[in-house]
Amino acid sequence: MARHNDWQEEGVRLGGILVDAAEIVQQALPRIKKAKHRKEIEDFIHGKGKFPSREALKSLEAAVIAIKMQEE
Repeated sequence: MARHNDWQEEGVRLGGILVDAAEIVQQALPRIKKAKHRKEIEDFIHGKGKFPSREALKSLEAAVIAIKMQEE
């Protein structure tokens, strides 16, 4: 059985960095250049849309990683 040493972590781990999901998504949304991707994510967050597409999630992930890299 796989052993998870990070079971007590709160948040989401992206690119090896632990982030507070709600806070970081709000910071990342303005950095997503494609309006379609930004709208998909905003709609999902507010419960108005379906799960975002793979491309939208990749845009979000790239924006989050860029933010975290600037902080370090």
